[in-house]
Amino acid sequence: MNYLQNIATLYHLDHLPCGLPEAEITAAEQRLGIRFPAILREYLLTLGGSEAVNQSFNRLLPLEKMDFDGDYLVLIEEYQGVFLCGIAKADLAQDNPPVHIGFYTDKTDSYEWQPHLPDTRALLLELACTNAAMGGLRYCANIMDEESTDAQAVQFIQQNRTEIIELRQKNQRFYTDGFHEIILLCFNENGNANGVFIGTTDQDRFDTLLELFSWDNWLYTSYDEEDDEDEECDEE
Repeated sequence: MNYLQNIATLYHLDHLPCGLPEAEITAAEQRLGIRFPAILREYLLTLGGSEAVNQSFNRLLPLEKMDFDGDYLVLIEEYQGVFLCGIAKADLAQDNPPVHIGFYTDKTDSYEWQPHLPDTRALLLELACTNAAMGGLRYCANIMDEESTDAQAVQFIQQNRTEIIELRQKNQRFYTDGFHEIILLCFNENGNANGVFIGTTDQDRFDTLLELFSWDNWLYTSYDEEDDEDEECDEE
């Protein structure tokens, strides 16, 4: 199963492609004076039109807003603008080039770029998985402190779910079960888990994960919004 199908499974996208028109992609290339790498072009044609995948938290930039920041073609913007992800101009001729990340610094009032992931395919998968755990799917929840992050539950996830190795970073790991759920574990400098983010479209899976980490430990769950909606209806 390739990464496009994995994303489609995660988001229950039954009808592929849900991409952008090729004419719009070509127009963006002409405006920028480049041709997009083959992997990026394939992604845009297949999944580029899905708002849940591409804009529900971090954002794949619309074609008309894609541009260069110095020597880097910017593809993705963190939801608060803290960082950008893109491809070095010198690497654009590759089919699946490495990607860089630029962090905004007040000192220079600009983004400072450094290597991030080994290829563009991994970046697009990271976007989909991050957004899945941060609100892009029907059922999401998070824990954001070490005290509430049960160490035995973390160990269970590490032993019973598959890590998405290509997305591994120093302070975070993504896990999945056949791309029917996404679990993002975050770690502090001491290597202790201090955050859990989950996303799925399957309510039974969601409830199982909530129970695994103990219902009372979750800072937020999708059920909180349902409770708020019910209260609003009662007030009316």
